[in-house]
Amino acid sequence: MATTLQMYIAGLALIVNTFTIALMYFLGNVILAPILNGLGKYITGNQTIPMYDIGFIMPAIWAILLIMEIIIVVSFLVVVGRRVTVEDYYE
Repeated sequence: MATTLQMYIAGLALIVNTFTIALMYFLGNVILAPILNGLGKYITGNQTIPMYDIGFIMPAIWAILLIMEIIIVVSFLVVVGRRVTVEDYYE
């Protein structure tokens, strides 16, 4: 039987993760993409921080967030499904 607190936490986790995915989408396309494109265009030769070494970080974060989203949605459905309703509560 799921308590109200468990349902609140499951819903809050779903909202926070979905908001994080949306925020990453906008930050990644509006802020990070021009910076990385500019660095890749203007920095040539030996680089202090090679761009190819950090090129996998953003896709890895996306993968983790999307996997977490699937897990949280399934967990949320399990918690909501465990909610017990009382048929004769108002009698």
